[in-house]
Amino acid sequence: MLSEKKEPYTTHVLMVSTGVANQFLRDNPVNAGRVRVITHATIEDVGVAALFRVRLGRDKGATPQHWFEEEIEASAGVLFWSNHPLLVPPGESFLARWTNTTEGDRLHMWLDGYTIPLHPKKLRKVISAKEEQ
Repeated sequence: MLSEKKEPYTTHVLMVSTGVANQFLRDNPVNAGRVRVITHATIEDVGVAALFRVRLGRDKGATPQHWFEEEIEASAGVLFWSNHPLLVPPGESFLARWTNTTEGDRLHMWLDGYTIPLHPKKLRKVISAKEEQ
């Protein structure tokens, strides 16, 4: 059961490709004072693109983007997903960028997760193995 401060988040974003070099799908920006945790992201190109590239990441609507993952030789009609937590800070959106799609392809992005309050005073540095030595 989710606590009162942990709010479930689910969305589906759909776009019809115009065939330009890069197609971007974004969800709504995270509200101030919150962090979005994407626990499962699924993307699909329903169309005829033989091979395309897709990147998953986050941004504020302008470059530079912060990329989490990339599928280099994706093909239309196949679901691709990430099922490990991806954090999106306040003011940023989750982003999928398709390259080499075909005009008319239907690009889908499904996101599941939750949002939590941001408590900056409770953040602490995680010491890496190199720093411990």
